[in-house]
Amino acid sequence: MADAASPGKGAAYEIQIAPAVIENLLRTRPAGWFPDYDDALLQNLADATDEGKRMQGPDVTKWAYGAYLELTIAHPIGHRLPLVAKYFDIGPVWMSGSSTTVKQTTRRLGPSMRMNADLGDWDRSLMNLPIGQSGHVLSTHYKDQWDAYYNATSFPMQFRKVEAVSTLEFVPEGK
Repeated sequence: MADAASPGKGAAYEIQIAPAVIENLLRTRPAGWFPDYDDALLQNLADATDEGKRMQGPDVTKWAYGAYLELTIAHPIGHRLPLVAKYFDIGPVWMSGSSTTVKQTTRRLGPSMRMNADLGDWDRSLMNLPIGQSGHVLSTHYKDQWDAYYNATSFPMQFRKVEAVSTLEFVPEGK
């Protein structure tokens, strides 16, 4: 896989500094980069529109943003079994986000979890894993959080309410 850290191998430019560099170039427009910045921007817009038409057809009103970021979460073993892979894998699905949004998503990268911590009331904190808490296909927790994750809902963490068969509690010395 090529990335911005390996120049000469097709840099992906999906690192956080790239948007800041581009913004700086567009604001300061230093001499010598482009003969005419406005012409360069218009040409880039035309090229992007042509690419969009190639990918999603000529009617711009029917374009779907998420189609660009199609995601498949492939099970490391089940994905290699053609007849049953669809039971192991998630997707392909259209995703929202980008490399510069809160939901950092690219064609190669997605969030490993979503968590909103309420520091004033820990029991109001929310968490969600993209697929579920088990990688075992026969577990009831395999893919059990996917719909919630995909539809941007989360689950309360409930720090004070533990429904477990057994727990391990660490108590500081002297208490």
